[in-house]
Amino acid sequence: MATKRLLRHASDTISASKLVTFNCPAFDTITQLFLTFENSGAAATLANILAGVAKITILVNGEQILNASATDMNKVWQMLGTQVGNGTQTNSLPLFLGNLLYKLPESESLFDLGCDKYTQNTPVTNIQVQIQFASSVTGLTDVTLYSERVAKGLGQNTTKAICKLLTYAQTGSVGINEVDTLPRDSAMGRLFTLAVQGTAVISVGEALVNNDPVVQNADLNTNGALLLQRGFTQPSGTFAYCFSDGGMVNSLLSMEGVTDFRLKTTLTTGGSYDLVDCTVRVVA
Repeated sequence: MATKRLLRHASDTISASKLVTFNCPAFDTITQLFLTFENSGAAATLANILAGVAKITILVNGEQILNASATDMNKVWQMLGTQVGNGTQTNSLPLFLGNLLYKLPESESLFDLGCDKYTQNTPVTNIQVQIQFASSVTGLTDVTLYSERVAKGLGQNTTKAICKLLTYAQTGSVGINEVDTLPRDSAMGRLFTLAVQGTAVISVGEALVNNDPVVQNADLNTNGALLLQRGFTQPSGTFAYCFSDGGMVNSLLSMEGVTDFRLKTTLTTGGSYDLVDCTVRVVA
C-alpha cells in the first residue's frame, strides 16, 4: 500500500487587503490541502484567522471548487462536528470538504484529487489556492500551503468525484425569503446548503424540489435535532439544509430531473446572510 505524505509547498507573508496566490504542484493523488497561519513564528489564533481571512478560493484547471470566507468554512467544520476533531480548528485549516464529510474510508477516497485524470480524461495541470485578506488584519504574519498526497502508480491517480463548496451572498427582509437560483445540473448531487447569518437573523427553513418539500417549515430546534440524529451539529447563527447523513456517498439530494430547487428562509431580522452550498458530481 502506498504511503501518504504531508508536503510543504509554499509560504507568503500576510498584510491587510493582500491577495496571496499559491500554485500547488499537480502530481499523484491529493487527499487534502491545508493552510497553516502563523503569527511571528507562533501559531495564529482561530479568532484572528476568522477575522482576517475574507475569502479562500481553490481552482483546479480553472474550475472553482472552493469559494468561502474563513468564517463560513468554520461554521461548516462546526456542523461536521466529530468528523473534524469535534469541530475545533487551530491554525491549520483543511480545505477538501468531501474527505471530511463522509465517515466511511471508501466514501472519503472518492473525493481525492487524482492528477492523472480530472475531467474528460484530461490531467490536472493547474491547482491554484488564493487567500484574500481583509482590510484589517491582526495577529497574522505568514501563511503556508501543505498537501497530503499518495502515489497510486502511473495512470492510476484519477479523480472519481468532485466536491464543491461555493458561497452565494444574500440580502433578505423580515419574513420568508425565497432563493431558486442555486445550481441544479442533472449530474450533480447536493449534500447541504448552510445558511449563515450576517446581519440577518434566521428562524425557520424550508427546501422544495419540484414544489415537493424535503425540509418543511422546520424551526431551528427541530432542524438541530435532525442534524444530531445524522451525526452533525447545527452551529449557532445558521440553518443547515442537510441532505446527507455522512454515510455512503449516495446519501445526497440528486438534481437529476429537478426543474425547480427552492430554499425558503424565514428571517426575524432582515439583512445579509450567506448560502454556503456543498455539491458533488461524478467525473465523466
